[in-house]
Amino acid sequence: IAMRLEDLADPYNHNFQLTSRFRTRTITEGIIVNPSQNEVSFTSFPREPEQTETLFWSLPAQFLGNKLASYGGKLKYTQQYLAGDGGDLYADADVEMTGNGISVFYVNIPTLNPQEIRTFEIELRETNWQRVDSRGPTSATREDFMKVLANVEALLIRASFHNRMQQTLLRDVQMDTSVPQSTGQSLATAVEQCVCPPGYIGLSCEV
Repeated sequence: IAMRLEDLADPYNHNFQLTSRFRTRTITEGIIVNPSQNEVSFTSFPREPEQTETLFWSLPAQFLGNKLASYGGKLKYTQQYLAGDGGDLYADADVEMTGNGISVFYVNIPTLNPQEIRTFEIELRETNWQRVDSRGPTSATREDFMKVLANVEALLIRASFHNRMQQTLLRDVQMDTSVPQSTGQSLATAVEQCVCPPGYIGLSCEV
């Protein structure tokens, strides 16, 4: 599954948007599209540091839904951002996935610095992911992760890192997913295919 802006009849019909963590605020205006770089960017950040709110790129529909076939694969993307003089970096989740009432998040170490261009490859497995819990973050279990992947309702990639953000860029988003037939790529050994009892279907008999 990949972000391919050049393949769209209208590259501006990309369906990427920016959102707050709990998706109470959504931004669709002001997103700049660069099909030749397979990139979306945004520059309309508040000028006052006290208005800082972490924004996330909300990925479009092809990255949502039943993604059990992506278990054990990688989420890959490239990022860069620009920040004004002064101000500070701040820590936050870098990727967050929500599904079936569960949210899990991942933190990249080390954090991305201003002007740095970095490609991330994050394993879609519970290792190093944490679950959002009312009592505080806890290590995600395999059960947590599979429940989220069974119906991904939101997949968010952090867009703001600094309290004087000027520009954020996201390009070349890809999510590995397995298919039954040979593609010439490596085998997805982490994906299970269960023999389901009557009345259930799906890779993990989730339906």
